[in-house]
Amino acid sequence: MRALRARDGGCRFPGCTHHRFVDAHHIRHWANGGATSLDNLVLSCRRHHRLVHEGGFGVTRNARGAIRFTRPDGRVIDEHPRLPPGGGIDRFRDSISYKKKRTEGFNLHPSAPFETHQRIYNC
Repeated sequence: MRALRARDGGCRFPGCTHHRFVDAHHIRHWANGGATSLDNLVLSCRRHHRLVHEGGFGVTRNARGAIRFTRPDGRVIDEHPRLPPGGGIDRFRDSISYKKKRTEGFNLHPSAPFETHQRIYNC
């Protein structure tokens, strides 16, 4: 599992950023003769692992070793780069505009006039 984690770094489903609660998925299922070897394994989070087993999604490895996920209708899901740590929603939450929207209309100073309270809570 350590080698698999070192290679994949987390769920390999395109666009997924989960690094915890990931499972080793056999690309060729062990019941169909698939080996439990690094070449036949890929990390997937619980959600995407379930989609492959129960939702009709597929995962294959081509001759060059690239992993490819497919939708239930057979269309290939394009690879998406993972967001860097602190990217995506974290970056949005930390942005000034979000902080401004969160506190807009609120005067959090203890000496705020009662009118501010009335305007905010409509009382």
